[in-house]
Amino acid sequence: MKSLKQTLILLILLLSAAALAACGDAQELYGKIIEITDRDITIETGTFQASSEEETGSFVSDGGTASYSLSSNIDTQHLSENMIVKLTLQNETVTAVEASGDEGGDFSDETDPYSETVDLSAALTIDEGEQAVSDKEYDSSKADVSTILLKNKASLTLDNCTLTKSGDVSGSSDETSSRGLNAVFAASGQSTATLKASTLTSSGNGANAIFSADKGTKVTASDFKIYTTGDSSRGLFASLGGSISASGGDITTKGDLSAPVSAGQDQAGIQVRNTTVSSEGSSSPCLYSAGSITASKLSGSASGSQIAVINGAGSAVLKSCLLQGAGKAGLTLFDTGSKTPREGASSLRVTDSKLTTTSDGPMFYVTNTQGTITLKNTALYYSSGVLVKAAGNRSGRWGTPGKNGGDLTLKGTHQTLTGDITCDAISTVALKLSQNSLFQGAVNPQNTAKSVSVSLDKTSRWEVTGDSYLSKITNKNTKCKNIRSNGHTIYYDAGQKSNAWLKGKTLSLPGGGKLTPAPTKEP
Repeated sequence: MKSLKQTLILLILLLSAAALAACGDAQELYGKIIEITDRDITIETGTFQASSEEETGSFVSDGGTASYSLSSNIDTQHLSENMIVKLTLQNETVTAVEASGDEGGDFSDETDPYSETVDLSAALTIDEGEQAVSDKEYDSSKADVSTILLKNKASLTLDNCTLTKSGDVSGSSDETSSRGLNAVFAASGQSTATLKASTLTSSGNGANAIFSADKGTKVTASDFKIYTTGDSSRGLFASLGGSISASGGDITTKGDLSAPVSAGQDQAGIQVRNTTVSSEGSSSPCLYSAGSITASKLSGSASGSQIAVINGAGSAVLKSCLLQGAGKAGLTLFDTGSKTPREGASSLRVTDSKLTTTSDGPMFYVTNTQGTITLKNTALYYSSGVLVKAAGNRSGRWGTPGKNGGDLTLKGTHQTLTGDITCDAISTVALKLSQNSLFQGAVNPQNTAKSVSVSLDKTSRWEVTGDSYLSKITNKNTKCKNIRSNGHTIYYDAGQKSNAWLKGKTLSLPGGGKLTPAPTKEP
């Protein structure tokens, strides 16, 4: 009997060891989704590298692919192609999937202060009064100490001066520097500054070049040069209602979270003209706006981020600009959700410009915000074939997953638009074409959108490149002769009042296709 008990105990130990060994076989790996169904997933394999605490990081492909079965407990509803994921594998079966990013993952997630105050200091502080300085050099190498600081309605004119800043900001470099600490040149308290033919250089983290804060504070810069290498070190940065007017400048930033031109919340505003910009860091778009930016004849590139990022109720107006970006989308409109999610309406207006992205993502990505993009006589260069993606995100920082879709109105005036418009079940897109505009693409080709609509005036045209599913369609050409179908079908919702003009009929379209009521979806 004793021998039998020993044998049973040994058998139990062996089975336990085998079970533990099986648990130990679990492994984790990162990948970019190529294809996903309810039971299988195919990924592009690689590594995921987080650049900083503020970033979602970046996926680096190793050129390989792999396919796995999905366990029955995995919900694939919020997973989609091109999403970066972390897979947990057990015996070649995926037992858990964690989203690690999305097309807009390298957002400039900048924040503005509202309650906390800091003590500002500088190598040269001008407190009240007026001064004029020319042909001088100023330097600060101490942490949290700016090179020049204006406050209390002071006034300063700098002509042909050189300002240098080294030393990092203490604490969170992004949040603290947003309050004006550690800048090369900082103006606050309704001060007024004029910088002429001056050079500003910083090498520390959180060392913005020209900073303007508080309503009534105005900084004017002309024929200037800016060069920053640290993280959270923007070129022109207006915050808390401050304003900057700049022209004839050359701005270069090297660090992460270092947009050459950045406007914060609370009605901060920047006007920039005849200026060249260049950035290399992640989350360092040419333009970042949570406030208001107007740019004319601005040229340059962001090699590690989008062309522009609009946050919340921010706006940007681009006129005669020549800009290039990378990142995971061409331009991104989003809301951080740091306050009330989707509280504002993002706005982007582009006229007579050329925008290029090397991204393999959409030209425009919209999430967790209500936005309007207006384009006029502007050339768009991108390779993904997706003009717009309006969709929710699973970042955990921009709204609640499942409730953080994007709502976009895209207006084209004397504009050519090429590429598909895609939309998920919690997002909406309205395309409005006028004044001899042309759209070449498909709208909602996967029939996944919450709502999509297309509106054309008599002078505008749609060249259909794939079957499209619309909630609403309006057309001043009631016979729809301005829609060339190329053999494709456009489905519309006959139950929508705005589609009453079609009377539920099917119209034959030029090119062999048709405009027809959508089949009724099964409950």
